[in-house]
Amino acid sequence: MLLGKTHWAERMVGEAGVPLDGRIGAELVTMLIEGARQYEAALKAQPDMRDADDLDWLMLSARKAPDSPSAVERLVKGYDLAPERAARLLLLIRERAHAIFEEKGRVMPP
Repeated sequence: MLLGKTHWAERMVGEAGVPLDGRIGAELVTMLIEGARQYEAALKAQPDMRDADDLDWLMLSARKAPDSPSAVERLVKGYDLAPERAARLLLLIRERAHAIFEEKGRVMPP
């Protein structure tokens, strides 16, 4: 798959209903990409992750985001969102990421 992290992150955020041309949309894309890069750096050498691509790394990032206090805090402090709204945005992105992942014929391990 030749599509990059930015493409997949923008698709996840956009399909969650967040405008990509707004500040919050741009921040969410950035957060997903940063998380994906962290996962890639930490896990790429593992035998079961050697064939992982950008969609895999972004799925891991999106999967973890709603449960990350630092991700919620980043949205609350940076964009004056209520914690519940920030968590809901991240949950919506995770749901769309799962749908995109499954649409591409992939399955996340439990």
